[in-house]
Amino acid sequence: MTQDIRLYSSSQVWDQPMQAGQRNLLKAIQDFWPNDIGSVLDVGCGDGKLTSELVGLGVDTIVGLDSSEEALSRLAVQGVKGDARHLPFADGAFDLVMSTDALEHMPDAEEEAAWSELFRVAGKVVMVAVPFREELLDATTRCTECGNCYHVNWHQRSYDHADLHRRTPPGWQVRSTILTGEPWSAMLPPETHLRRLALHEWSGWEAAICPVCGSRGHQAIVPAALPPLFAEALGADLYKALGDYRMCRSHSEVLVVFQRQISAPVPLRVTQARHHSQLATCIDFERQRSGVDLHPYSQVAQHVLSSEGHWRLQFPLYEPTPALEVRRVPGSLGPLHLLLEDACGILLNGCVLSDGQERAVLPLPRPPASGYYGVLASCAPEEPFASIKLGHGPEVVWAQVPDNEDCAYCEFEHMGLPLFVQITKPTWLDPAALEQPMPPINPTPAAVLSQVLARADQSDGQIQEQYSSHSTELNHLLAQIKNLAEVPPGVCVRTQFDEHLSKTETENRKLDNRTLEAHQEQIEIRPFKLITNLEAEIQRLQSELHTCQGQLKKLSQHLENRLGAATRKALKCLVGKFRS
Repeated sequence: MTQDIRLYSSSQVWDQPMQAGQRNLLKAIQDFWPNDIGSVLDVGCGDGKLTSELVGLGVDTIVGLDSSEEALSRLAVQGVKGDARHLPFADGAFDLVMSTDALEHMPDAEEEAAWSELFRVAGKVVMVAVPFREELLDATTRCTECGNCYHVNWHQRSYDHADLHRRTPPGWQVRSTILTGEPWSAMLPPETHLRRLALHEWSGWEAAICPVCGSRGHQAIVPAALPPLFAEALGADLYKALGDYRMCRSHSEVLVVFQRQISAPVPLRVTQARHHSQLATCIDFERQRSGVDLHPYSQVAQHVLSSEGHWRLQFPLYEPTPALEVRRVPGSLGPLHLLLEDACGILLNGCVLSDGQERAVLPLPRPPASGYYGVLASCAPEEPFASIKLGHGPEVVWAQVPDNEDCAYCEFEHMGLPLFVQITKPTWLDPAALEQPMPPINPTPAAVLSQVLARADQSDGQIQEQYSSHSTELNHLLAQIKNLAEVPPGVCVRTQFDEHLSKTETENRKLDNRTLEAHQEQIEIRPFKLITNLEAEIQRLQSELHTCQGQLKKLSQHLENRLGAATRKALKCLVGKFRS
């Protein structure tokens, strides 16, 4: 493997305990482990955190292969230093060949060769695990020395389960597909793109190494909630997009088990999760477990116990004018009270169900506006609410493990193949989203900035009054915007270029494979087609960046005109300090 030796020879990279996602992946590997496996090769084994756990599966021979001597020095089983492109073993040398979280680190040509080698050396089974639908910008940082933007783990691409299925060579079949790992960041990709590419907020990791200049990384900063103008602008378009497509953020890994067609399939016996269907806009207090934290732009309604001891409710906004529907626990007594608020203020505050009333549908006094956390509500835990629903929305599946179990699976189907979703804690799933490919980012940073400008224009002279108590925040925001408007294009969008180029390659593969399925014939991907698509994508991104920067300058001027002379004077000082 050709990753830079500076990163993978670092002891700090390997001096980390097994993370929750790795433990869940290990559990999935154990649960879907095939019968009659006597020998195993783990390609890209690293320090063997997962490899060493295979000993308990009754395997006679376990070999780990990696390019890092530092990693192999920690391996508890037999280790071989090698290259995934040229595995030093004969055809069919191992019953099972596996690779977990290695392929995403490889450049395209190396990854292509590695796939061929995995199937060449395997006699019966190939198991591959890679990050599932990763938003690469989540873990993208900017080098403080040279300005290069890079993924802190040097991931080269994002994967979908369909991408892995298309890797099945003749004579092989997909036996099982399992979603496992741990939840991704609660931040949805459109917000990540806005923060990285427009607000210039980057991720970080102290152990990261810049692949260009070799400088060390920095600690990640926990992001604060978006400023109100940006939060409302993003929410306005984001929930429109989410109405058509929800984003799967509950599982960070996809594990695919390939099996030679000559092998007899063995029935799978895994613990089935308990699950039920429910509208994404509804909180069912009886069947739905409480959450831990509020999520920015939550895709489903949830309730969290606040530090003050009351329920904090969070609702997505899938309708422009939703009605509030409340139900009480059958047979309960007493009036029920609720406080409902959005980005603009309080919508309802008081009694929503009188004593003896079982159900009520209440119209809202005005169309609600989504804030950073959607639409929020509060109620007392002792009041017997059965359910609270804010408008209509898509149907999702809520799943949880049975009593006395720590892991279970929901079984779905994708393109006629079984798809298992690992459940270790109460989780919502959207089967429809798993059937669809990952959508493009919507809204884009440029679209959000257009919304910010439009909202600032609509507010006219009210903006200074609205933000008079937040002058420090506004000054800082304006200084940041002025600075961002002058950031060189190469610095802002280099990572976005790389990601979109990778996605364009993926989309070309998807397009050609759809053609293959339609015509049942092999069609070669023509290089000139890919180059044309990449050039068009670069031109589109350059145009979007130009639009973005123009909007940032307009917003800067718009906000500046609404500040008093004294504030402008202070602002110039802040801008000067910020630039220096």
